[in-house]
Amino acid sequence: MMDPLEDEILKETWYYPFRLPSGRVTETRRGDDFIKMHVTRWEMLFSALDRIGGKSEMTALDLGCNEGFFSQHLAKICKRVVGIDARAENIQKAQMLKRLYGIENLEFRQFDVAKIDGAGIEPADIVVMFGLLYHLENPIDICPRISKGK
Repeated sequence: MMDPLEDEILKETWYYPFRLPSGRVTETRRGDDFIKMHVTRWEMLFSALDRIGGKSEMTALDLGCNEGFFSQHLAKICKRVVGIDARAENIQKAQMLKRLYGIENLEFRQFDVAKIDGAGIEPADIVVMFGLLYHLENPIDICPRISKGK
């Protein structure tokens, strides 16, 4: 018998293809190149983290987490992960997957990252922003302002 939560998840169209416990995969409108890009991002991140000792005691923050793709992967190797996204729909989907997979060390919160003042957000050892920078109108322009403290 199939899990009713899986059936509910499969009714949605997702940003990422998630392999569910039954082996079924969520539907996405994205092509193979898009999927390969995110797999490459994860492999690059994991490769960098693989050189760091003590990952199992580290915490992670995933800003612009979308549906929690990177947050879920980080939760497999880190002590605690918090995913943050501005869109309620993304957080709801991420929560559904968290419940389905039974991930205890993962939390999702809805915040507009541009308006976060740090209140209620614990510092983290690892901060991921894969789903954040491309939302900025001119991400290159922000670098000089950050480095000059403006």
